[in-house]
Amino acid sequence: MRVFNTVEEMKECVGQEIGVSDWFAIDQDRINDFADATGDHQWIHIDPDRTKSELNMPTIAHGFLTLSLVPMLTSKISSIKSVTRGINYGTNKVRFTNMVPVNSKVRAKTKLLEAQSKAGGTQLISEVSIEIEGQDRPAMIAETVSIVFELLGAAVVMSLIKIFSDSGNLMELSTFINTEKATQIILGILLSVFIAFTIGAVVQWVSRALLTHDFLQKSKLINSLFGGLSLAAISNFILIKGIKGTPYAGIEFDTLDGLTINAFLEANTFLVNLFSLLFWYLFSYFLMRVL
Repeated sequence: MRVFNTVEEMKECVGQEIGVSDWFAIDQDRINDFADATGDHQWIHIDPDRTKSELNMPTIAHGFLTLSLVPMLTSKISSIKSVTRGINYGTNKVRFTNMVPVNSKVRAKTKLLEAQSKAGGTQLISEVSIEIEGQDRPAMIAETVSIVFELLGAAVVMSLIKIFSDSGNLMELSTFINTEKATQIILGILLSVFIAFTIGAVVQWVSRALLTHDFLQKSKLINSLFGGLSLAAISNFILIKGIKGTPYAGIEFDTLDGLTINAFLEANTFLVNLFSLLFWYLFSYFLMRVL
C-alpha cells in the first residue's frame, strides 16, 4: 500500500498512477448475495445451468457489483495518514467494458486526475480501472469523486514527522500544509472565541444587573419571570428539541388525535412553549414564596 502523510503530499501526484490492488476473486456466492441485496436476479448472473445450456458460458457478475468493489479495492491501494474521514461524492462517468465471469479475479488500478479544495475538505477525482486477471480489456473504467477531510493538527504532526525523517528543515512545512486554508481555520477559531467571550460577558453583566441589583427589593413576580424564562428555554432545548431525535417521536398517539410527537410539536409550537413558560413561571414563584 502507498501511504501519504498529508493531502498536500498526495496532490503532488496529480496526473500519476497511484497504484494497483491485490487480486480479488468473485465467486457465485458473492454474486448471489449481491442479487439478493439489490433485487437483480437476472438469470445470466445466478443460473449456471441456463447460462451453460443457452449461452455456453458461465454466469457473470453484475456490472454494479464490479462498481461496488471500488471502495474496498482502492482502500488497499493508498491511504492518507492525516485524513480523519472521507465520503464518496459520486462518479463523473462509468463504463462496463468487459464481462466478469464467475470465479474471475479482479483488481483496481487508480490514477489521480484532480485534487482541489471543496466543502471544507479536498475533492479527489480519480480514474479507476477494474482489471480482470488474464484479460487485456478491463471490466470497468470509472471516474470517481470523493472528498476527504483532515484535522489541521493531524496534518501538521504528520508533516513534521515527514520533515524530521528527511531533511529536518522546518521551512518545508509550507509544502505539506495548505497554508491558506490553515490560516482561514486558525482565524475562524480565534474569531469565534472572541465573539463567544464578548457576547458571554455582555449577557452575564446584563443578567447580573437585572437579577441581583436590589434583589430583595424586587417583586417576586418579576424575579419569577426570569426564572420561568430560563427554565422554559432549557426545557425547549433539552426536552422538546431533544425528543425529536428519539424513536418515540415517530409513534402515533391517540391522545394526540393520532399525531406523532413530531407532528404535534410542529403544529402547536407556540402553545407548547407558552404552556412551558407559564408552568415554570408558577413553579419559580412557588419556590420563591416557600423559600
